[in-house]
Amino acid sequence: MYDKKTINFYDKNVAKYSDWSKSNSSFKLESKLLSLIHETNSIIDIGCGAGHSSIWFSEKVGSVMALDPSSKMIKRLKTFPNLKAVAGSILSLKIKNEFDGAWASFSLQHLMKEDQKKAYAVIYEMLKEKGIFYLGIHKGKNSYRDNLGRLYVPREKQELSQELEKIGFSIKDISIRKSLSFEKKLIEIMHIFCQKI
Repeated sequence: MYDKKTINFYDKNVAKYSDWSKSNSSFKLESKLLSLIHETNSIIDIGCGAGHSSIWFSEKVGSVMALDPSSKMIKRLKTFPNLKAVAGSILSLKIKNEFDGAWASFSLQHLMKEDQKKAYAVIYEMLKEKGIFYLGIHKGKNSYRDNLGRLYVPREKQELSQELEKIGFSIKDISIRKSLSFEKKLIEIMHIFCQKI
């Protein structure tokens, strides 16, 4: 399940994190997700945080579910049309063949490795056939807590690719880039697009 200290950080820093994430939102990756989907009617944003991606998706597709374990983050999204805001964990959802696309931008890395595997399997089940899954995650080998108390469980490209393929996903594209974290530290990140087959 999600780490309590991590959720506590987001509950206490809604405005600050929202401002930071908004300043880092170009929506290029969100556009790429939609471009890879044959027919887009429904999207789930897993670990939606401040919800900037969820709001953007809701203006482009018919139905969007914004999911986050931080009830404080979710609260501000409940007034947006075409957007179903849900406080909870991906691990507790039992939905099958409902979404054309799944978006998980640097959220599942707060789960331990075994729970990440469970989450990918849940996402596979909730996607329609040929549905597209985007995963943003830090690249690395070792779990750690940052100076703000958040738990991070980064992954290596080969291990994670094999994990996703074993579940049944086909990897469409992986890119590795350098980026600045919320704490202004230089990090390596992975953008992964895969398809349910």
